[in-house]
Amino acid sequence: MRYPAHASSARTRPASVTIPRLMPTEPATHADADICRAVLESKSDDLVVLSLPGTSYRLHFKPTVPASAIMTAEGKRIRGRVCGKAQRIHPAQAGGRFIEPIYGHPRIVQGTVASVDAAGNRLLVEMVIPVWFSLERGQSANEFAVGQMINMYIESGMTFTPA
Repeated sequence: MRYPAHASSARTRPASVTIPRLMPTEPATHADADICRAVLESKSDDLVVLSLPGTSYRLHFKPTVPASAIMTAEGKRIRGRVCGKAQRIHPAQAGGRFIEPIYGHPRIVQGTVASVDAAGNRLLVEMVIPVWFSLERGQSANEFAVGQMINMYIESGMTFTPA
């Protein structure tokens, strides 16, 4: 098929194209802004493996409760809070929201500050999932603003608490 040589007569895209999201990046309400929605792949007293629908992520977390207290069956959707300890946090100027590696214990993350808890010296960061990060000594949550893109290395042992 041949296209016209003039830009004004060339084929154009529709003015409004809606691309559906695979996973909601915005929670349904403010009250559950820190709730992770995932699929429980496996559980034990030492390890919870969660997959995120529409992605290749299979993240490993330390459960805060015994496996017997997690009532969700493997392969079913689960909701809960994820927490971690940030090492030095840096402002980010480019890139998107991500967690590395996509399989295993998270090590490097980048996302947007969703909430600042100055009293607790922690940040709620919306990456691929929302996560509360406690800041290392010498950094203050007040240094960061809601909507700011940040990245960081994180300490091993991020936790998952079923909601």
